[in-house]
Amino acid sequence: ISGIGELCSSKIFTNLLIKQKTDARWRDAREFVITDNVFGRATPLLEMTSAKAQGSIMPEIAAGRVVVTQGFIGSTSTGIT
Repeated sequence: ISGIGELCSSKIFTNLLIKQKTDARWRDAREFVITDNVFGRATPLLEMTSAKAQGSIMPEIAAGRVVVTQGFIGSTSTGIT
């Protein structure tokens, strides 16, 4: 259940932008916001997050697309939300 509201609302918003003819892309923050494993108080690991964002988010922005993602959600380096 963790983060389901964030995921759903960001998908809805992305679809709204697309219907309004905006070149928008939805990206799951758990794929690039990497955190430590402190449940309930996780801290982003900035070097890993930056590297992942450079590979997945920045190319979309460079291509002129609007990237929609979530706040308050990420994953550990082993993929745990």
